[in-house]
Amino acid sequence: MSKTRKLTIGILAVLGIMLVVSMVSYYFHFSRPKTILKTFLNQSYNLIHEKLDQSNKLDYEDKFSLNSAIKITTSENNALTAYNYNLDIKTDLANQKIYGNIAALKENQAILNAAILINNQDVFAQIPQIYTKTLNLGASEDLWSAQTGKSVTLSDYSYILKFFKDSFIQSLENSDFSKEHTNLIINKKEIKTDKLIYKADSKRLNQVSKIFLNNLKSDSKALEILAKLTLMDKEELLKEIENNISDISKEKELEINLYTKKHSSKVLKAVLIKDQENIFCYESLDNYLAFDYYNEARITVDQQQDQKVIKLYTNDYELATFNVTEYNANKISSNFIINYEQEAIKGDFTFNSTKINDHEISTNLTININPDSNTEKINLKIDTKMSNNVSIEEFKNTDVINIDALTETDYEDINNNLLNNEFIMALLQEYYQLSSNSISF
Repeated sequence: MSKTRKLTIGILAVLGIMLVVSMVSYYFHFSRPKTILKTFLNQSYNLIHEKLDQSNKLDYEDKFSLNSAIKITTSENNALTAYNYNLDIKTDLANQKIYGNIAALKENQAILNAAILINNQDVFAQIPQIYTKTLNLGASEDLWSAQTGKSVTLSDYSYILKFFKDSFIQSLENSDFSKEHTNLIINKKEIKTDKLIYKADSKRLNQVSKIFLNNLKSDSKALEILAKLTLMDKEELLKEIENNISDISKEKELEINLYTKKHSSKVLKAVLIKDQENIFCYESLDNYLAFDYYNEARITVDQQQDQKVIKLYTNDYELATFNVTEYNANKISSNFIINYEQEAIKGDFTFNSTKINDHEISTNLTININPDSNTEKINLKIDTKMSNNVSIEEFKNTDVINIDALTETDYEDINNNLLNNEFIMALLQEYYQLSSNSISF
């Protein structure tokens, strides 16, 4: 054998050994429970973050408005279908203002509308068809007592979620984990799995909580967002967390179970257990997903050919089924069956969303109920515009009266106007008619 050939064989042998060692090292590294949990948490966060980015989101800090035009039609005419409806909501939290108005319209004229305005500590109401003056309903100190003055945006949620995820990953130690083999059943299929167990007792939870607290103290943005979410002052929030850490009792423990297919790092099931109670469970196999919350609420998603079948359960009772035929960032179409007591309510809906610009989003929702049955068919159409450009004006009517100052004459006027209002009377007549028809002898 020539020296060149021997050298070539030697090099190939070394490369082969290096490849085997690398593959074995790679397997043992990525099959470590700590690495699998870290990867699973990162993948879960990335999926949520991606979905938020794909949506037609409208980020807002202090201001938000929503205006909806609502139309109801039925196969049998009734009082509700004779009118169109409008819902108008505006918030300006920085200036402590909230406005809301709902109106019943006929030929674009308000037959009845009720508006409320919260301006700092004052609450006002107007129902012009019923009472000509503006009512002062009293003070609203409690509404703003814990309000930080800013809203939480979608990007804030993404940031704080990443903060929690990164802090928890930072706390992980190899000694937190154990491993065992078990069989698992998902969607009626049995799989051999490795069960990876993360367990933290009260002492370990105390250590993990201190890592989280230290990170929070050094991350001003995370602290600000969490303060907004909890409606607490920053210093008060930090003090509350410190007190909770010192109060962790011996009975407290956290456990996370991850089930992976044997000789694989792919997570098929994840279970979060706190103080020996199942809090949350996730399952995934092929085109099947399931989510459980406290073993009481369950959602399953099953991809079947060209549609997703989504089922909602409560305490093992099938509450609803949605057959989603179209789903993307701009549109969702589905038919549904909702089980209510002994009745099955069938229908379909379509939801469209369009981002007009950085300040406005337009949506429309159409819901058809009982389209295939012989009972009354109902169609609900809601066209909505949302914006983060908001201006809340004072009530134009400056004739204000405190609600406690209303006289007997005022109450008589209000009562007469209610009984003479077209919309109110139409609803009352319909109610009495339905009540009479339900009486049998």
